[in-house]
Amino acid sequence: MRYEIYLLTVNDGSEGCGLIIVDKERNEANIQSVSNFSNCIICKDENIKYKVGAILIQIIIHECKSLHH
Repeated sequence: MRYEIYLLTVNDGSEGCGLIIVDKERNEANIQSVSNFSNCIICKDENIKYKVGAILIQIIIHECKSLHH
């Protein structure tokens, strides 16, 4: 069984923020894309500067690890 997990923008889902391809038969998950769009991560404090792509990759890695269990 193979399926895809899309991380989309919250507002309208028009921009892809990340994509993971999961293959349960082979027991693997592959990160296909990670974007750096500013609207992929929302922070109430506009003075905080962060790297969107770095945060997304940490979330994706965490999700890939959780799929293994």
